[in-house]
Amino acid sequence: QGLGFLQPQEGLGLFQSLLGRGGRVLALKVDFEALRPWVGRELRPLLAELLPLSGKEPEPPIQEPESLVRLHASRILGLPPADLDPRRPLRDYGLDSLMALELRKALSEALGRNLPATLAFDQPTLEEQATFLKGLVNPPSASGGHLPDSDPVCPPSPRPPHGEPIAVIGLGCHYPGGVEGPEAFWELLVSGRDAIAEVPPERWDAWALYDPDPQAPGRMVTRWGGFLPDVDRFDASFFGIPPREARVMDPQQRLLLQTAWEALEEASLPPESLQGTPTGVFVGLSTLAYFTMLRDAGQMDPWASTGVAPSVAAGRLAYQLGLKGPALALDTACCSSLLAVHLACQALREGECDLALAGGVNLILSPETSCVMSAMGALSPSGRSRVFDAAADGYVRSDGCALVVLKPLSAALRDGDRILALVRGSAANQDGRSNGLTAPHGPSQEAVIRRALERAGVEPWQVDYVEAH
Repeated sequence: QGLGFLQPQEGLGLFQSLLGRGGRVLALKVDFEALRPWVGRELRPLLAELLPLSGKEPEPPIQEPESLVRLHASRILGLPPADLDPRRPLRDYGLDSLMALELRKALSEALGRNLPATLAFDQPTLEEQATFLKGLVNPPSASGGHLPDSDPVCPPSPRPPHGEPIAVIGLGCHYPGGVEGPEAFWELLVSGRDAIAEVPPERWDAWALYDPDPQAPGRMVTRWGGFLPDVDRFDASFFGIPPREARVMDPQQRLLLQTAWEALEEASLPPESLQGTPTGVFVGLSTLAYFTMLRDAGQMDPWASTGVAPSVAAGRLAYQLGLKGPALALDTACCSSLLAVHLACQALREGECDLALAGGVNLILSPETSCVMSAMGALSPSGRSRVFDAAADGYVRSDGCALVVLKPLSAALRDGDRILALVRGSAANQDGRSNGLTAPHGPSQEAVIRRALERAGVEPWQVDYVEAH
């Protein structure tokens, strides 16, 4: 008889729009045309008073693409049009596959054109759909009236001059010792503060697993390491990630998102400005403890397939920022982040991207790997790495995440970027067969250093500082 049910999304949308307003509110879903036959009979006074308000002549169809898309999307989602952010994916508002087809059908009927069934997937935001529809309403003369490209390909990035250095224009980092950015990292280095501490109780019971005997099975000779606080904290709503999905995301992925955002802001690049650009992502990571933790806790669900996959770590950054350059995650153990920077520089020099995010992440979430390293005699009992020292007795494991923003030097100078450092040359190789799988091979390491110096145009005597591993 003219009254319908409010679907959950419609009710939540009304509730959101009414927050902060005073007075009493009655929310009804009314089909006024269905009510008209009841006028003067059983129609309640309240509805009878509302009925004349519905007697306006229907407005002519809106042909302006932005308004057209917003109108139909808000109707299908049951949300006020003003609540829809034109640059936010409609999926974030609850648009599912069936709704996507319904939206495509409504727009097809409004325009009298047969639109692609993949419209809401290829153009996930109101802004992108409006741009696509503009191409239909006013097609370029050369297109002959055909459908525009559903996803215009990024123009190829110009190759920088041969041998040109790559500029570091931004940096984001999180390290133990309260380091939440490059300034805090510099202060830690200058002051010589100690960032190593006992294992936090929320990670594992260090005393229960401690045993000074390296041969004790399932134990470790140290209670020390470098640990970041609050790795379970994550502002999922800031990144538009549903809480259920965020819960099964590897904290390493969460930390990468946060650090990438900070690195771009430090480079004076608004993250949202990079959407659709050929920006590359190169991420190194090695540990997969979170998968085991979820499995052992019986908390695996469909979201876990992307939440714990190492390959998704780079792809998620590209997705969240709308980047269209190459995106890859790699695991070459301790040198993963360095190799990520090396590959990013190569991609910039080849014109595969014109900007790159590169670096790595590591979180020690469970004790298993530490126990194995302890049995190998690789961990320092005191939690101190005494490199090249007669007292060296192993290394110390640590959390950390850092990403640099890279750009060809000529482009950085053109855009007036603040240049923090230059990568003049880099090289990568493998030891090949030496005296054991993990034993270093001197000639191979000499060769890769010589190649990096040659590419950089730097003589060995010009090197001021060497960091070794």
